[in-house]
Amino acid sequence: MNGPLPDIVQWVLCLAALGALAGAVAYAVIALRRRSFAAEWAKVAPIINGVPAGGLASSAIKGVYLGHPVRAALVPGSANTPGALTVELQTDARGQDWAVVYGRAQLLGTSSWHIQTRDPALAKRLAQTGVLAEAETWPEDVTIRYNSATCTLAYTKDRGVLSPERFREHLDLLVRLEGLTRNTQ
Repeated sequence: MNGPLPDIVQWVLCLAALGALAGAVAYAVIALRRRSFAAEWAKVAPIINGVPAGGLASSAIKGVYLGHPVRAALVPGSANTPGALTVELQTDARGQDWAVVYGRAQLLGTSSWHIQTRDPALAKRLAQTGVLAEAETWPEDVTIRYNSATCTLAYTKDRGVLSPERFREHLDLLVRLEGLTRNTQ
């Protein structure tokens, strides 16, 4: 019984050591990521009295802004994506999903701001609020989306520098749009 058993034990020990090393590296990466997120949130959390609410692949804070529950999340980028900032404002339940996006509304059309929804009448009512005129002042990587399942109005942007001034601008935009679109559904 001296032959195969020690070889198996050696393999098991080797695999256990490699697993422990991989776990330690993953823990270090997560700890560094959390530290960088914490530094960014420290600048803006006081605006919403934010408290941490993140996960391993992203970081989030929750709080309240002008009486509205808010959740903001930073998702790190990769070699192919810049990452994203999402700011969600909780709203009253109302109607269908919709979005204001920059791009082509049709396959061969030109890029512009447009409203995406399955209800043409809702798109018309939203357009009448002036949301498309307001969108002309936004960066093209911004998307505003109302999700009826979660009752949230979300601002999503490719990740950039998160300053208190910009964060407040994002929140003010969502509060303004929430007011504009309150009676459109």
